[in-house]
Amino acid sequence: MSDVERRLRELLHARASVISHLDLRGVLQAIVASAAELLDAPYAALSVLRTDGEVEDFFHVGISPDTAARLPHPPRPVGVLGAVLRADDVVSVADITKDPRSQGFPAHHPPMRSFAGVPIRVRDEAYGNLYVAHDAPGGFDDTALEALRSLAVTAGIAIDNAHKVEEVQRRAAWNQAAAHLTQTLLGGQVVHAASLLAESVAALTEAPFVAVAESLDADTACLDVVVGDGTAHLQGLVIDAAGTIVSEALAAEKVLLRETGTLVDVELGPSFAVPLTTPAGRPATLLVAREPGGRAFAASTVDLAQDLASRASIAFELARARADRERLALIEDRGRIARDLHDHVIQRLFGAGLSLQALSVGTVDDHVRQALPEQIDSLDQAIAEIRTAIFALRQRPQDQQSLRHRIIDLVGEFEGLLVHTPRTMFAGTVDLTVRGALADDVVAVVREGLSNIVKHAHARHVRVMVAARDAQVTVEVTDDGVGAPADPDRRSGIGNLAERARARGGAFTLTPGPAHGTVLTWTVPVTEEDRS
Repeated sequence: MSDVERRLRELLHARASVISHLDLRGVLQAIVASAAELLDAPYAALSVLRTDGEVEDFFHVGISPDTAARLPHPPRPVGVLGAVLRADDVVSVADITKDPRSQGFPAHHPPMRSFAGVPIRVRDEAYGNLYVAHDAPGGFDDTALEALRSLAVTAGIAIDNAHKVEEVQRRAAWNQAAAHLTQTLLGGQVVHAASLLAESVAALTEAPFVAVAESLDADTACLDVVVGDGTAHLQGLVIDAAGTIVSEALAAEKVLLRETGTLVDVELGPSFAVPLTTPAGRPATLLVAREPGGRAFAASTVDLAQDLASRASIAFELARARADRERLALIEDRGRIARDLHDHVIQRLFGAGLSLQALSVGTVDDHVRQALPEQIDSLDQAIAEIRTAIFALRQRPQDQQSLRHRIIDLVGEFEGLLVHTPRTMFAGTVDLTVRGALADDVVAVVREGLSNIVKHAHARHVRVMVAARDAQVTVEVTDDGVGAPADPDRRSGIGNLAERARARGGAFTLTPGPAHGTVLTWTVPVTEEDRS
């Protein structure tokens, strides 16, 4: 058998081996192995290049894993390798160490002399370099170079096919995620919808950082959900979003892409932000980011994420509409319960309190006289809690939510995350006194307090008290958990609450409870501007 016939037979075998793989990494590794076998070369490699010309991925044969691990970096497209990338045909060098274009080898690289390389193009776009090398000089003959050229053409076709298969599989995975999200929300299952969306996107994009940031006002956003290692301190954090990709995406109402950025204390690499509407009907941003220096997101990935966010927004809207219908169905019963509580239960408790007060005046028994005020106070507290329940039962307009209703709704969000529903109490003229930016601060304090309890306290009972008296507002969140960490991270939400209090001339404390647990107290003065 002649050398040409042998090469042709081996080329046909190499083509069959390369085309038989459907997954992209399998295709690339098969190309490298086929090149080494086809040209009888001890070394072969394939560099996959990014759009900026840097190496994104690297496949090789002939170099041991230990040696590869000691190399400072994969071969870069400079010198002879750069010439291969710019060439239209095979580049062959008899002795690479003597070629004027050579820039030498990095430390620990095995010696190579004979070299042949060819660019791989997919649909006329540069994809990478395929090259082989031998540790002896002399170069490769014309038959070998023709075989390498033919293999490169086959590689471009196989890579294109693998991309198509990968794209079909990727779109199927995104469609399955969208269907699961919609089915879960419309099926009535109790889930945190934004968390489900963020976790799905993180899995599909393999991005180390995904967040859903809900807009509170023009420059402030709440990190409702954060997925990624080392990001627990960001969960539920209210941030100044001005100048970040979050606020820019909200203002532009379109997808934004960035190469680098910063969010609070997290350095972001290539990232994109997609506007969406939260389950509560508020504008928000889905932020997806890689680590600094990571590869950029493919345009198809961004499109798929935008499509999923759009479907999620629709599903959120449908789920919200269904929930509204269910609430409307309960309005009549809620109104009846509220009336019964007000007309019967509260009046009876109030009458019992008056009777006890009269009894305390007329009794001569010192023990009874001392015990009655405590029981009267208990009745007053019960009346206050029942009035809070009545207030929650009543229907209210959604476009002008009072602070009480915002707190009640917020507590409801955490209900499924705690052992018992938090007791919620109000005192003083909360709705009349606390408005605007101060009301937003109060909501943020309650959110941060409940978030910390869920994450750290392991509490069974929680109480939220919001009081507006004597020209100041006080928020108190009490739990019976394991207590606060000994040295909390001042960059966390706790530090943010202290800063909010200082900015308003108030005070913030986090102290142990009377028996166990923690008491969070946040007190600030109320100005005339806050009342307007």
